[in-house]
Formats: sequence, structure tokens, C-alpha cells
Amino acid sequence: MARQCGSYGYTACGIADIKTLSGAVDFHQECKKNAIKPIIGCDFENYVLFAKNKDGWFDLIKYVSNQNLNTLKEVAASGNVLCVSSDSNGFKKLFKSNHVQYDYNQHKVYYVTQDEAECHRILLCSGMKTTLKKVNTLLKNNQEIDNKEFFVS
Repeated sequence: MARQCGSYGYTACGIADIKTLSGAVDFHQECKKNAIKPIIGCDFENYVLFAKNKDGWFDLIKYVSNQNLNTLKEVAASGNVLCVSSDSNGFKKLFKSNHVQYDYNQHKVYYVTQDEAECHRILLCSGMKTTLKKVNTLLKNNQEIDNKEFFVS
């Protein structure tokens, strides 16, 4: 992804895996190799947290490891994490100036090119605890997933 961003002339790129930071280290390294500023975050379905700095990275690790309201309050109070949510009230009160109201569900990107759809399906299978064979059987029965908006065009 970092290489692709470089070819587009982007100077920064972000990642927000769903409820995990497992892709962050490799993403960070690839961005650095390609002179792209990495923006690391984590998607919690109703909101996304992005690290503003190195301390924010450690706050993300803390919260991913212990997702509860008290930890979220600690992370918010540190000022090292930016919260993006469509919520106009709760998260805004918690994160104050470190909150951006935005309906990010409208513009999620899961992979760079449509060719990567198969990899995305494999990840979905893992999360759904099913096999690719079962999913492909469903897809053959004309239950194709419309994935044209899941990638950068």
C-alpha cells in the first residue's frame, strides 16, 4: 500500500485495522521505506482512534489490550490520540479538541486494488470462523459481494 501511495504522490497514509494493531508495524516499516508518513490507528466499529505521536501509539496498545471505559478515559485524557466518530456528543465530550466528527463508514477502504479482493475475503473468513471454500460456494450461487467500493480506484 505504501508503494502505491508513493506512486500517487501521497506524503502520508493511514491504517486502522479492526480491533487490532497487528498490521501496524509492517505498515510503518513499508511507509518509512517509501518516504510516506505512516498514520496508525485502530477501528472499533463506531469510532476510530489514531495515534498522534509515539505516546499515542502506546496508548493505542493499552486500549486495544484492555478495552473498557476507564482505559478509554485515560487514553482520551492523555491527548495523544485523535478520535474520529460520527457521534456528535459522547466522544466529543471525552476527547474534547482531539475529536473529529465524521461519518467514516461512508468511505472505508479495505484494500488498494480490486485484485486484492481475494486476500480480503480470506481475512473475512478468518474473522467469521468459516472457510474460503464455503464462501466461494455461496458466491457461485449468485450471492456475489459487491466489492467495487472497498478499494482505492
